[in-house]
Amino acid sequence: MNKLLSLRDLFQMKIRALWNSESHIAAGLPFLAETCDSRVLQTAVRERVGFAEKRSLLLAGLVPGIEGEPEMPSAVKAILDEGKWLVETLGEGWIETQPQAAEGVMDAAIASIIFRLNHLNIADYGSAHAYASLLRRQDAIIFYQLLRGEMNAERELSRLMEVLINPGASAAGEGFSQSVGASPKVGLLRRPTIGLYDSTALR
Repeated sequence: MNKLLSLRDLFQMKIRALWNSESHIAAGLPFLAETCDSRVLQTAVRERVGFAEKRSLLLAGLVPGIEGEPEMPSAVKAILDEGKWLVETLGEGWIETQPQAAEGVMDAAIASIIFRLNHLNIADYGSAHAYASLLRRQDAIIFYQLLRGEMNAERELSRLMEVLINPGASAAGEGFSQSVGASPKVGLLRRPTIGLYDSTALR
């Protein structure tokens, strides 16, 4: 293993790790969008994929030598693997036996995966911004903007998860009333896209 010689080395290692992360998020998330019942959640997942693709290109241009096949970070792999497992577990067989519960629970599970990826990125972009600021790099503002984008997205996802989880997922296994079956479609979920991952750094 190569030894870190300086803060600059640490910064470059963090950017490479972020590039690996965003590249695999862009490749690994699209399958979740196809399983969403909520149009707003589906849009949020697709936005996350699109911004991951743009970010991976942005990050590759910040540090020399970033090229080739990105490595899969263990944290991202664990989250994406859990997402695949959840989709399989809450698959067609489960939907056939609990059709009313399926809509809210599946969306809540998918939202939780996006939420966890957000938390991971908040930590990583926060670290990248701190390193870039200490190094007095002009691109420190880019990492600040990306960090703010993730934090704004987290707030919106929190609101979305409240609507998804409370009416549907919390009642799974206890039986749904007729009104609960329709409840995930009201309120926030009927809004147009809310631009979860909007960031001036990518415009």
